[in-house]
Amino acid sequence: MDELRGFARKASGLTRNVSAWDALIYNINAMGILFVLPYATWGAGLYLGVDLPSTMLLALPMSIPIAMLYAYFSAAMPRTGGDYVWVSRCLHPAVGFMSNFLLSVVLLSFIAVEPAWTLQWGIAPILTGLGVLNNDPGLTALAAQVSSPITVQIFGLIYFIAIALTLVRGTKWAFRIQWGMFALIVLGTIAFVVSVLPGGFLGFQQRFDTMSGTTVAKVMSDALSAGFVTQVTISGIFLGTVFSFLNLTGYFFSVYFSGEIKDVRKSQLIAIVGGVIIFSAILLVAYEAIYYGLGRDFFGAISYLYMTGSKDYTLPFTAPFPQFLMPFITPNPLLVVLVGLGFAMCPLAAGLAYVLLLTRNVFAWSFDRVVPTKLSALDRKYNSPYMALIVVIVLSMISQALWLYTSWLSYIAYGITGLFLASAIAGIAGIVFPYRRKELFESSPAMVKRRIAGIPVISILGFLSLAVSIFVAYASLMPAYIGTINFAYIGVIILTYVVALAIYAASAMYHKRKIPLNLTFKEIPPE
Repeated sequence: MDELRGFARKASGLTRNVSAWDALIYNINAMGILFVLPYATWGAGLYLGVDLPSTMLLALPMSIPIAMLYAYFSAAMPRTGGDYVWVSRCLHPAVGFMSNFLLSVVLLSFIAVEPAWTLQWGIAPILTGLGVLNNDPGLTALAAQVSSPITVQIFGLIYFIAIALTLVRGTKWAFRIQWGMFALIVLGTIAFVVSVLPGGFLGFQQRFDTMSGTTVAKVMSDALSAGFVTQVTISGIFLGTVFSFLNLTGYFFSVYFSGEIKDVRKSQLIAIVGGVIIFSAILLVAYEAIYYGLGRDFFGAISYLYMTGSKDYTLPFTAPFPQFLMPFITPNPLLVVLVGLGFAMCPLAAGLAYVLLLTRNVFAWSFDRVVPTKLSALDRKYNSPYMALIVVIVLSMISQALWLYTSWLSYIAYGITGLFLASAIAGIAGIVFPYRRKELFESSPAMVKRRIAGIPVISILGFLSLAVSIFVAYASLMPAYIGTINFAYIGVIILTYVVALAIYAASAMYHKRKIPLNLTFKEIPPE
C-alpha cells in the first residue's frame, strides 16, 4: 500500500515562499504591540500589588522554553498545522485534533472582537481626544456613532471580505499588508513614548486636574477607600504576569504555516525566539512609558476603579486605556492621531494573522482526512487553500455577530487558559517525542537531537513548557483579590474538547471501512 494513501493527496501543494523576516513580523503582529495599552489597564486593575515592568522580567524567561520547543518541533516536522501535527504523531491523533481545535475556537473568539477594537478603541479615542483638545462635542458624538454595533458589524463584514480577497491571492500579498500595518503600529508606539517624555507624570497631573472633571488626588482617594493598595507584592507580580503572557500570545504562531517557510530551521528560530525577545523588550519600554507618563499609583488606581465597576470611575471614556487619556498626556493633536491609528492597526493585523493561521489548521485537518478532504483544495493560480479560507471567513462573520448581539462568546472568557492548555499538551509531546517516535527523532536535524547529560534537549524543553503552561493557566483562573472562578466558562473549555473528540471519533468510524484513519498518522504529512 502506498505510504501516502492515508493523506488527501501525495503532496500538500503549498509552496515555501515566506522568509524569516516575514514570519518574524507576522508573529509580532499576531501579538499586537499596542494591545499593551488595554492589557496593562486590566492587569493593573485586577492584580493588586503588580508592577508591570517586573512582570516582563518573569514572562520573557518563562516564554523562552516554549519558544524553543516550538522552533525545535518545527525543525523536526516542518509541516502546516503546527502542534496539531506534532501532538497527533507523538501522543494520539485525537489529542492533537482536540488541542488544536480548542486553539482554533479561541482564536475565532478573538477574531470576533477585532473590528470592534479597531473602531471603539482605536478610531473612537482619536475622535474623543480631538474633541477634548478642541472642546468640540460633535467629535465625541461621532465617536459614539463609530462605536455602535451596527457600524462595527458593517465594518467587520467589509474587513473579513478584504481578508478573504487578500489571502486567496496567496501569502505574498498577505505579508505585504502585514509589513505596512507593522510600520503604522510601530509609528503609533513611538508616538506614545514620545508623548509622555516632555511632561511626565507632573505634566499629566496638571492637565488631568484641569480638563477631566476630577483630579488625580480624588481618584487616588476613592481607589484607596475601595480597597486599592499601592505597595508592590511578589504574589501580585507573579499573578500579574498573566496579562504579559496574554500580550505575548502569538510569538509561535508562525509554526502553523511551517510548510510555507523558507529554510524553516533557521527561520523559525529567528521568527519565534527572536520574536519573543524583541517583543518583550518593546513591552518593557511600553510599561515604563505608561508608568512614567501616568504614574504607577494613579494608573493602578484608575484601572482598579474601572475594573471593579466603581461609581467613582467618572471619566467619559469606555475605559481608562492610555489611548483614551492622550489629551491629558499631550496637547499635540498629531500624537493623539498617531497613537489611535497605531492601535487601530493592531486588531486588523492580528485578525489577518489569525485567519491565515486558522485556514492552515483547517487545511491540515483536511489533509489528514479528519474533516472532509475538499477543505484542503488549493486555488490553481495562487496555491491558496480557498475552501478552508471560505469556511474560516464565514465562521468569523458568525462569531462577530454572536459577540455583538449575544453573550455566547463570553463563555470563551478563559481563552488564555485554553491557549496554555494547548502549549501544555505540546510540552508533553516534547517530553515523549524522542522515546515514542524514536525513528522520527533520530532522523531530525542535529539541533533537535541535542542532549544534555544524556537527556534530549527537546524533552527538557517539553518539561519546562509544561510547567510554565500550567502556571499561566492557573494564574489566568485566579485573579488576585478580585473576581471568582466561573465554572461555566471552564465547562465550555471541556465541552469544546468533547466536541473535538466526537468529530474525530465520527471521522475515524467513517474511514474505518475504507482507508483507516490511523494510517494517516504513522508518518508526517508530505510536503
